[in-house]
Formats: sequence, structure tokens, C-alpha cells
Amino acid sequence: RDLHSFPTRRSSDLPDKTEEAQRLYGEITKSFDPGPTSGMRSKMAVAWNGLGWQSILMAKLAIVNGRSPVEWLQQAREAIQRAKGLNPDSGMILGNEAYIEFLSGNKDKARAILFEAIRIGGERTRQGEINDTEVYPAPADAEFVELARGALPTTAAQAA
Repeated sequence: RDLHSFPTRRSSDLPDKTEEAQRLYGEITKSFDPGPTSGMRSKMAVAWNGLGWQSILMAKLAIVNGRSPVEWLQQAREAIQRAKGLNPDSGMILGNEAYIEFLSGNKDKARAILFEAIRIGGERTRQGEINDTEVYPAPADAEFVELARGALPTTAAQAA
């Protein structure tokens, strides 16, 4: 199966596709060791981030359907921490971490992480975070969009 056919940041695919993608990312992360080479570590960071993203989507589905998202958010947090351990300077991974914290109610922590994600990843990361809210929209997503819009990306060169 092609993982690209499953729900992504810009997809509003069916929930069963989200569940299947979440399962497949889980299988990938259990089947491979990142090892010491940067190439494999990078690929595994993508896989862990994918598992985290699919878990975020499952949490959003729970919220939209009036169920508790806590278990899914914890799974997402664990996967994103693994991804972050392999690639700590990824704006996308940090953006997902910020979204998890936001959905968990940790808005100050989410803001700090989101601003760092956008500082690292720039406008592409900001737009990606805004797009994330369009998949299985939850009531609080409008506030997250405003956070993302308010973050000003700066590079190390601009700060100097």
C-alpha cells in the first residue's frame, strides 16, 4: 500500500483511512531501527512524525464525536517525541508537537513550541499548521490558526 494515499495534512479522507494509516505507520516504526546513519534516522523521523500525525487526527475525530482524545493525544505525544529525538530541528515535527499541546489544553506551551517551529520552518511551516486544522475540524482550531498567524518567523540571520 502507498502511504501517500492516506489522509495527509490537506486531506479530508474518510476516518477508516486515518485508522489504517495510523496502523501502518505503527508497523513501520516497530519494524525498523533508525541506526546510526543520518539517512535512516531521517526516514524514521518521518515515520514517527507520520504516526504522530495520524494519532492527532484520531484525537480530533474523538473530539468531533464527543469522545475523550486523551489516549490518542498521548500516543501522538510519544510518537512525536521519538521523531523529535531523531530530528530535533524539524519545523514540521515541532509544529505537530505544538498542536498536540494545544489540543491537550496546554496553550502557553503550545504557543512557545509553535513559535519555535515557525522560526525554524518559516512560512511553509506556518501554512502547514494552518492547513492541519482543516482536517477533521475541531471547535478550538480557529484559536490555533490565530496563534499560527500571530507567530513571526525569524531566521538567525534576521535576529543578528
